[in-house]
Amino acid sequence: MAATVITNRLTGAGPTKTDIVTGGPVTSRMSTSDAPAPGTSDPIPIPGAGTNYSYWVVTRLEVVTTAPDNGINNIKWYSEGTSFGTGLVCSGNEATDYTQATGTQGTTGTELTVGNYTTGTLTTPVDVTTFTSGSPKSLAGSIGAATGEFGSRFVYQLGVGATAGVGTMTARTFTWQFDET
Repeated sequence: MAATVITNRLTGAGPTKTDIVTGGPVTSRMSTSDAPAPGTSDPIPIPGAGTNYSYWVVTRLEVVTTAPDNGINNIKWYSEGTSFGTGLVCSGNEATDYTQATGTQGTTGTELTVGNYTTGTLTTPVDVTTFTSGSPKSLAGSIGAATGEFGSRFVYQLGVGATAGVGTMTARTFTWQFDET
């Protein structure tokens, strides 16, 4: 029987895990808060100069209720490969541990860098549109015939520059892929 795998968004000091796909999807927007589903609260303001950031978004896979017969491995993550638009860049990469997002709620998140993501290992963030179905990001980790969280986290953040347009951005799809045996 196929495993039941969900994607969690990790938030808060705990962290709190929120399934952002099953039965939804939950609208898991990037915003200037550390909320799993902020809706339209705390949008990222367009700065007069420089860049404002969303709080970073930490996601991770979890097997719930039904375990794989043997295991899951070969984890990959990718975007649609489509530009986010003028003045917008979504950066991210793999992290082996969790660090809670910080910033000034309603204004800007702390920029996602190796030095600012203080717990464990974050691979240097890059424009996520470089990770596509033809060239996905390979993530470390696996799980055997069990339930629970597995694999590295994928962490991403939206940067909004002074040239960005006003309004709600078009939704984007990020995809997790893995082999199950």
